[in-house]
Amino acid sequence: MSANEARPLSRGRACAAALLLSSMLSAPGPAAAHARPLTAPVEAALARKEYQVGMQAFHRGDWPVALQHLRKAATLGDTNALVALGDGYAFDEFGNTHTEPLATVLYRAAAERANPAGMERLGFSYLAGWYGVHQDYTRARKWLGRAAAAGNSEAMVDLGNMYCTGNGVTENRHTAHLWYSRAARAGNSDARAWWQEHSRDVLRGTAPPAPGMFPGPCMTRQPDVIGTMGSHILPLPK
Repeated sequence: MSANEARPLSRGRACAAALLLSSMLSAPGPAAAHARPLTAPVEAALARKEYQVGMQAFHRGDWPVALQHLRKAATLGDTNALVALGDGYAFDEFGNTHTEPLATVLYRAAAERANPAGMERLGFSYLAGWYGVHQDYTRARKWLGRAAAAGNSEAMVDLGNMYCTGNGVTENRHTAHLWYSRAARAGNSDARAWWQEHSRDVLRGTAPPAPGMFPGPCMTRQPDVIGTMGSHILPLPK
């Protein structure tokens, strides 16, 4: 049977497969031995190849093929594959519905292995209260801070929004705009566009700012427009 003829997994089978995969990658003890760190160059090369094939299928919408290869890459220890799998479940793209909570399971597995995108995704899940977790600003700030420290520009934007809106922290536009500036310098295209549009408001506001704050709008990020799936993951070689 060709890849295009492959049927999506049932919801139960998809849940079981994803939970088994994430537990193998994050749990200590014998299960973790099946997801040992990559040490052999051949193994690392195989994981990278599976990831690339999976992401190519991911971007063209061939979900059965993407699922097959990304799972192989993840079991070989590729944490970017974990994040991509999480994105697929977050957006119900693997032929199933109501599997969004599996996204958080996979994001957490990647985050606990210090994957910057996984940390950002997990932090945003807590920030928005999405994908089966309760809104928790303390945990959101924790994981977003770790992701930002690792250079993830999306996490910098998220932190800026927390300070700009006062969600979970004391509202402070000055701190918010510093995070936006860091995101722009880190190459975030949305942050760069925001600065080009609002730099005059931020730096030359006509109204006196409140103590410790700059005037100017927030760079809000809606929960339902997280971004193109997989766009935050390492780009494929041309």
